[in-house]
Amino acid sequence: MNQLCEHYKNWMSTQLPLPSEWFFPGRNPNNYIPNTSVDRKFKEFWNATESSKQCDKQPTVHCLRHAF
Repeated sequence: MNQLCEHYKNWMSTQLPLPSEWFFPGRNPNNYIPNTSVDRKFKEFWNATESSKQCDKQPTVHCLRHAF
């Protein structure tokens, strides 16, 4: 996970004109991504998996936070 975060951080430094104080900046690099946007995208990605069709309880970003 550390390597993945480092790779993401390096990639983000090439995408933004100035460094952001946020690890996950929003459209405006001075602000973070809103929770609602993260939850919406996570749900979209989850529903695109095969596991979503076999699972009766949908996971959330909050669940992942507590699992790791």
